[in-house]
Amino acid sequence: MIYFHYSADYELFLGGNHLPPEQVMVAPTAELLARCDDLDIPLTLFVDTECLRRHAQWGETAFVDAVQAQLRAAVAAGHDAQAHLHPHWSQTERDGPGFRFPPHRYALGTLDNDSAIALEEARGLIARCRDDLESLLKPVNPDYACVAFRAGGYALQPYEREILALLAQAGLRIDSSVIPGYRDARVDFRQVADQAGYWVDPEAGLNSAAEAGAGLFEIPIASATLPDAVARRALWRAALRRAMQTLLGGQEADSPRGWPVGGGAQGDAAERAAPGRLKQAWWNFHAVMNQRFARLELKENPELLLAVTEAYLATRNWAQEPVFLSLNCHPKGLHGRHLRALERFHRGLRRRYGSALRCHTFAQSAQMLLHKPGQ
Repeated sequence: MIYFHYSADYELFLGGNHLPPEQVMVAPTAELLARCDDLDIPLTLFVDTECLRRHAQWGETAFVDAVQAQLRAAVAAGHDAQAHLHPHWSQTERDGPGFRFPPHRYALGTLDNDSAIALEEARGLIARCRDDLESLLKPVNPDYACVAFRAGGYALQPYEREILALLAQAGLRIDSSVIPGYRDARVDFRQVADQAGYWVDPEAGLNSAAEAGAGLFEIPIASATLPDAVARRALWRAALRRAMQTLLGGQEADSPRGWPVGGGAQGDAAERAAPGRLKQAWWNFHAVMNQRFARLELKENPELLLAVTEAYLATRNWAQEPVFLSLNCHPKGLHGRHLRALERFHRGLRRRYGSALRCHTFAQSAQMLLHKPGQ
């Protein structure tokens, strides 16, 4: 059986936003939820609660009220909301249309040069995130519990063992911060256990599976290194789109609602310059075509999403054993073309795996894993 989790990191752009926050976060999430309802997909929103606290301190109560109303309505409709932490918000200041914060505040494990102080602050942030969600959503659903977590920027490291222990101590039972095989400047998930869902003992860390019921259950965001032929078939349309975008001066089909940390409010000015645009388009085409590692992140390419899913499941005995995986997305960056890709991907998934596919919220999987009655 395949337990598939559609999820979304419910957050603003961390560099800055071109539009009012309701238009960056609430409006596209409403469109995503509506499309999920049409497809009978239960969605889990991973909620950046510290962002809401900071905006409330800035007096932006209309935004906070809109987010809270959307979350209550989503949970009442059968969707889910779980914990997501970008811990920098408490020390974030406005900088024109953007945000400014100390870079070391980005990850839970680097909140202070003294690791003991950093982890104690992380303990408080995790508990506060849990409490904020439960106080908001229990009036809608008395059975609601904050049981799942995804680290902001997937930054479960450094000190992954200590952070996993803090999550377990706070009563959370599922983590979904891991992208197997992924590495960037903050995390390295190349050595995590090669299992599609596994129990993690905080004392042992992510690289080995623990006995059932120990610690937390990891539901990874699926990823795969694609064979050359598969990658070329899945990527050529995306490569052409990227090349055409470059030739048009970096213009996107839809105006971006904001920009990431370090991205700059105006984007890449060099790519918008006409000289050398043809050469840059050629390079960008081949940069996309040469990609082999990909994660299950909603983009406008359903062929790639299906290829990643099929490659991820190819070595799993999903017909005989339960497997768990997640697709992630960021509503702040979604437009109509992404929602159309979501529909095509989901219908393709249904055709490929049929009755073996079960779409779950993280709350549903927690209930099942803990042998609680109900769905």
